[in-house]
Amino acid sequence: MTSTLFCIGCGTELTIADPLFFSCPQRQEGDDIEHILVRQLDQLILPDKSEENSFIRYRHRLHSWDRAMESDLSDQEYCEMVRAVNDRIFAIDQRSFYVTPFGEEAKLARALGLSNKIFVKNETINVSGSHKSRHIMGIALHLLCDPSLLKRFSQGLAIASCGNAGLAAATIAQAIEKPLQVFLPDWADPGVIDHLTKLGAKTIFCPRESESCGDPSYLRFLEELNEDALPFTCQGPLNGLAIEGGCTLGYELIDQLKDESISLDILVIQVGGGALGSAVSQAFQEVFEAKEISKLPKIYTTQTFGAFPLFRAYERFMKLLFPETTLFLDPFEAQISSNFSYRQSRAEKAQKLWNTPTLENAFKKALSCRSGFMWPWDETPASIASGILDDETYDWFALLKAMIRTSGLPLVTTERKLRFAHKMARKNTEILADPTGTSGLAGLLTLHECRPIQPSETAAIIFTGVEREIDCNRN
Repeated sequence: MTSTLFCIGCGTELTIADPLFFSCPQRQEGDDIEHILVRQLDQLILPDKSEENSFIRYRHRLHSWDRAMESDLSDQEYCEMVRAVNDRIFAIDQRSFYVTPFGEEAKLARALGLSNKIFVKNETINVSGSHKSRHIMGIALHLLCDPSLLKRFSQGLAIASCGNAGLAAATIAQAIEKPLQVFLPDWADPGVIDHLTKLGAKTIFCPRESESCGDPSYLRFLEELNEDALPFTCQGPLNGLAIEGGCTLGYELIDQLKDESISLDILVIQVGGGALGSAVSQAFQEVFEAKEISKLPKIYTTQTFGAFPLFRAYERFMKLLFPETTLFLDPFEAQISSNFSYRQSRAEKAQKLWNTPTLENAFKKALSCRSGFMWPWDETPASIASGILDDETYDWFALLKAMIRTSGLPLVTTERKLRFAHKMARKNTEILADPTGTSGLAGLLTLHECRPIQPSETAAIIFTGVEREIDCNRN
């Protein structure tokens, strides 16, 4: 296998023989180009299903494996390295990287009055209690393959997070014996702070100085990156290698669907910074292009009324692509049945332009003017689903493309629906997810209100983000 890193914004391509970069080397502050390194494969190798560890099962699709082979490590040595760090993670967290469960939740569907089948991927039992650990592990494998990388980063590892991503980073940083700084908002959960401290992370609190300046922990984190810290993070623009680790979730989901002969029609993904949706949609598209699956599900994303920068970006892109179209700035108005039908028709019209010069030119314009589509949320975000309250959807462009390719749409859900979804998920499943973790279900209910889901349609969601109070009791 040969993999390359390709910047979607400026076209820079890095081969396996080039020095490893986490973000595009041509990226310059203020150039307004959306620089994101994306891993590309020259072929999609079938998974090693004899292995239960996801990072070994899908190793032939990882840039870290390719670089390891280039640096004269053997396949056996790579697998032994992954197993060794997985054992250390288990010693710290009592969880390790194995294929997570996926199945139909018929009781939940009945309780919600839905006549279609709902399938749930359970990431709450993954390392540190969420999918975030997959993104971080993807980066960690590069550090293990090439220990000299850290010499380029005098300040060690760093991440901005108020919860799951920080805990995942701290768990894995301890397992690979590297120092980690975690930049947090000053409202971070005391239980999370205590857990980070126990894991050996250095916590740095960042108060918000004004309503419109953006996430203070993210801004302070950027300053630290300028001081030579390594981005041990889930944000694709800052570390494109985080996405391929998350792709293992998508690969698992696809294989589980294939094993059960399930044809998936709808996939609803909760969105904060966007790495989860970016990774899962990338996995689906890679497998589809390799002709391993016959169709792509419609990909819908969901955010909250507390902050919905992806919805805003999507609408602005539709206005760019179709100047005559109605621009919806209010998601409540956009989700009224008649307007939703209009937007769905518009999405299908855009899908028909896939691989045409018209759409490609619109993509190029958007990539060359990021600030016209994505900027920090104008007010301090607030929601019960705090894990998807990122001021920006950092990986917005990958999600935009995935929705256009599949004629999906961005959804925005209410606090009432988030609370209801969490209550129903806890009551009707065995999965111990928090309100962020069940927000994909809230998105599915929002979709059903906008246009009823038919009995023949199969839908999947991801529960990710364990209920921390219960998780602390477990430990």
